Amino acid sequence: MNWSAFRDAITGLVDMPCELHFIRWAELERRAPQAAAALRHHLTRYSAATAGFVVDYG
Repeated sequence: MNWSAFRDAITGLVDMPCELHFIRWAELERRAPQAAAALRHHLTRYSAATAGFVVDYG
């Protein structure tokens, strides 16, 4: 229920795919800009630490 729990989940509790594709990302940014920014921040950090992980914010 918080971003720390999300970070814990993606760094060890769940198997993450090599590629993550978002559909209608712009709509999420429009409807929930703070959440979208936080999500992008955490996924960017994860991507920097994980070779081969790619995120498409389509």
